[in-house]
Amino acid sequence: MELPQQTCLNALLTQEDSIIIDCYNLTNLNIYNYQENAWTIVYSVLVPQKPKNTDLKTFTSNSINSILYAQYYDDYDILTQFQFSQNLLQNISIWIQPFINFIVSNKSQSQNAIYLWNNNTLYQLNVNEYGLNSTNIIYRFPSQIMAVQIFNPQIIFYECDTLQIILKDYSFEQHVCYQYAAYSYGQYKTIIRFNQNSSIFLSNQFLIVKYFDLIEIYEIETSQKNYQIYKNNTKFKQNFKLTGELQLNSSLAQVSFDYNSNLLFIFSDTQISTYYVDYSKIKFESHQNQTNYQFIIQGSPYQTNQTDASKCQNCMVQLNVTVLSINDNNIYLTYGFRDQILYQFQTQIPHLQSILQFSGSLLTVNFSVENSSLGYFNDITFQNVGSINQSFQNLQFLNKSYAVVIINQNILLLNIQTFGSQFYFNFTQNFTINSPINRINNQIQGYCFLNDIYFGVQINSQQLFICNHCQEFDNVTSILSFQPFQQFYLFYQQIVLLLESNIIQICRFNGICNNLKIKDLIKPVGLALNQQQQSSTLFINDNYSDIIVGQIASSNYYYIINSIIHVKAQVQDIKIVNNRLILSYYCQQNQFVCFQVWNVANLNSPYFEKNLRSIQDSNNIQLFADNLFYYVQTNDQIYVYYPFVLEHSSLFYTFDYNGSYFTTTSTIDRFNLISGASQDGALISFNSQFYELSPTLVYFYQPKNTEYDHE
Repeated sequence: MELPQQTCLNALLTQEDSIIIDCYNLTNLNIYNYQENAWTIVYSVLVPQKPKNTDLKTFTSNSINSILYAQYYDDYDILTQFQFSQNLLQNISIWIQPFINFIVSNKSQSQNAIYLWNNNTLYQLNVNEYGLNSTNIIYRFPSQIMAVQIFNPQIIFYECDTLQIILKDYSFEQHVCYQYAAYSYGQYKTIIRFNQNSSIFLSNQFLIVKYFDLIEIYEIETSQKNYQIYKNNTKFKQNFKLTGELQLNSSLAQVSFDYNSNLLFIFSDTQISTYYVDYSKIKFESHQNQTNYQFIIQGSPYQTNQTDASKCQNCMVQLNVTVLSINDNNIYLTYGFRDQILYQFQTQIPHLQSILQFSGSLLTVNFSVENSSLGYFNDITFQNVGSINQSFQNLQFLNKSYAVVIINQNILLLNIQTFGSQFYFNFTQNFTINSPINRINNQIQGYCFLNDIYFGVQINSQQLFICNHCQEFDNVTSILSFQPFQQFYLFYQQIVLLLESNIIQICRFNGICNNLKIKDLIKPVGLALNQQQQSSTLFINDNYSDIIVGQIASSNYYYIINSIIHVKAQVQDIKIVNNRLILSYYCQQNQFVCFQVWNVANLNSPYFEKNLRSIQDSNNIQLFADNLFYYVQTNDQIYVYYPFVLEHSSLFYTFDYNGSYFTTTSTIDRFNLISGASQDGALISFNSQFYELSPTLVYFYQPKNTEYDHE
């Protein structure tokens, strides 16, 4: 498209698919709107001087769209809030302070937050449809801020923001909730050599760096390991991988990046070039009746300013593709060489061996010890780590450090401490209630946030026992009565109820409830919410057919719909495993239970990822989940699925079950005394016993006649 014959500095793609640009003719500012193949002036004003550069962003408050316009000068900077009125922009509010950049937390609620930064200081500016107000200093950092982005805002409560801050030599994480810095986690990590002339752009998926006449694109690598519960907090780790570059025709070209859509705008003197930044993908389709394929991917070196060691000099990958039948039960080597001796060692030292290179269901390993008198191997993939000599009516982990226990009419808080491979248990609180507690599934829900513990126990179909600040001696407890309900969850000081009348309510801890405002007419029959991640992302099973993905804005009881998953089956149950949604339904003439895995890392674009191995229906199936595994209980057996690996390998483990309750929580990055490293796992309890489960097969070699003894 051709630009007006003026100096245009920036552009914004609106929700209505129009383009807003700002242009200067000497000291006259004209803001244009591009619609129906024509430019229209929507705002014009005289300014003292043309700014060095500008920025445009948008947000929504109480269904009213606003545009934020930043003008950067040598001695001061201006932030202006605009709203459309009769096809023209109206100046609603103005804010003048030194700052070098800003982002908007746009969550469609009554009040949003703007984060601004200047050198090493991060500010928060509150904003609504009436204007800009109330500035808070969030944090002062030890070095210059290069870029800030709201990273995966669906993690943690809807009212909170997780900020990823890029400094000159490391990245920093900041959680901001309800207008204060809730907690921080700083991770030192040298990533990219910035210079004073670098321009940094950041989204949830990409880091973009503009140098003199070159743009480098880095992918932000994330996986289920990147979201971690550390003590009572959530933290994540980041890796930046160089994936592309773009040579600019002129060093004077202006660059803008829309972090919501990943659209990159490059402005020359006469035109706008638009690029969509996306992941590199390989799509393999076969229309031939073959089972084996082989092909080679050849890479080209980037001409970047990185060191020679990081350049791709001769990048070649050979892929061997095998097409398997749905019920294939064979074992395959996934990487390495087929004729290679995979594990061979000579040692009389205790040794921990993980098995990673194979694909198959319910794998086990047979080790051969040349001389049996030397030692032996134990499977410690699933191992007992402790027990309590007392019978429980029910037990539910809140995280790896706390659990809630029910014994008759007593509700207890259990503290779990670890040192290496040793677990220690201690009851810290005991609450006695007068009403009998009927044991049911999903009876206990709760979370740990900062130094606070909140949990609820369902007494019967109309009553909840609620505890606030439960680890403190001045805790607050209450028994609340509601309309009959079939399911409940907790998030920040509020309760989500699914009533037996198929209505969803949001209730305060004082018992006052409001119906959740949902734009579309639905019939909720089941809910899923990630308690361990303290999330307010709510998945709704709509009449056994559609799964609605959205977030609860508790300040005004609205449900913000991100997307809808259409399923060709009657979904009986939904569970969330980190960023994977597991759907279960009856199949094969209702003789089996089948499972689908949907990737919901991007709430706006969930996609079907794989199926899991079906299980024969035993009329007594119970389903459980944590942030690593999905569990299916059939009679006296537990089947464990690991939904982050290939479908062929997803049925990972099985063990006997003989308890009245089952509970699990993920233990990400727990230090292992034997291996001397941190590892992922799950903490599981039933029948007053406690177990750890690793997501990889782990075998421990125990030499005989040594002082070291592994239990």
